[in-house]
Amino acid sequence: MADQHTEFEDFMHFKDPFFDALTKRVHTLSDTAQGHQLEELKVLIQHIRQDCDKALSILGTPVPTEQEVVEHTVAPSVAEEKKELEQQHTIEGFFDGLNMCDDQGKQYVVPPNYASKSKLVEGDRMKLTISEDGSFMFKQIRLTPRRRVVGALGYHQESRSHIVEAEGRCWKILGASVSFYHARQGDEIVVLVSAEKDCAWAAVDNVIHK
Repeated sequence: MADQHTEFEDFMHFKDPFFDALTKRVHTLSDTAQGHQLEELKVLIQHIRQDCDKALSILGTPVPTEQEVVEHTVAPSVAEEKKELEQQHTIEGFFDGLNMCDDQGKQYVVPPNYASKSKLVEGDRMKLTISEDGSFMFKQIRLTPRRRVVGALGYHQESRSHIVEAEGRCWKILGASVSFYHARQGDEIVVLVSAEKDCAWAAVDNVIHK
């Protein structure tokens, strides 16, 4: 049986992941297989290898080594991932109620639907990733301390803004939030506001319909 193992080791000199796996399988089977079965396996594998070599020869491509196969499979994906990261531009800033403002004061418009569903509060820290194709991806990375306030939904005619009146003052809220919750004027609105500073904007947390 040891001689049979030696024959297969000499035979399977072709360095390819597929044939390596097949060789291991043959070694496993060789302990129980009969002599004629091993011969059939050898012939079958020989034909497969010859066909592969012939196909590569027609294409003018040399038979790759195992290392070349691995490099061809793995290296491009790593390179593409690195290239993608290099092509992305990341900016951090804070939410001002409508936009993200970076540390230099430049503003980036935050989609109202995202701000509404994420319940962004004025002062929340954000990160903006700009891809090579110009697409924006915002992410909320640190929440400012907040508190809940219950007030009545109203509308400010001059600024054409939806507002919540409570505690003797008012906060502006996004129209997207009003639409999302199907709120109507006079409904009770539960909003989130900054607990650290006076702010002009609030995030809608819930609506109590009248």
